[in-house]
Amino acid sequence: MAESQRRVHQCRSYLPGHTVHYLQAREAWRHPEQRRGGMVLSISGQAVEFEPDEGDKLQVFTHDPDHVARLIAALGTRAIYDPRWGLLRFEEPTRGNLVSVSTDLNIGPCSEEERGGTVTRPRDDEDAEEFTARVYAAITDHLHD
Repeated sequence: MAESQRRVHQCRSYLPGHTVHYLQAREAWRHPEQRRGGMVLSISGQAVEFEPDEGDKLQVFTHDPDHVARLIAALGTRAIYDPRWGLLRFEEPTRGNLVSVSTDLNIGPCSEEERGGTVTRPRDDEDAEEFTARVYAAITDHLHD
């Protein structure tokens, strides 16, 4: 698909089902223990049906199902699901393509205006370390709810 034909989904949220945060990607890479290979069976609305090689089918939700459809068209239905970090990974020979997913149907809106606030930008009184810790806490707290 030509670059000009791709729709770029603008999202300002790092909550599960939205944009992958680099901390989430890094931790998933460091801790592969819970990863499960399998196949994406279908996409319906924001729901992606995933069937692990071993286990029952499950539904995960993402804000940009069109992106998942493009990855499937380019790379096939094979994916790796990481339940701890809420990620689907589609492999290419030189890299993996990560999609943030949630098992919660209500992933919420992408923009901070619709959400009523978000953790995607540092507060005026917060340094980089504090901001990173706050984003990390928001991601991990939501994943373990």
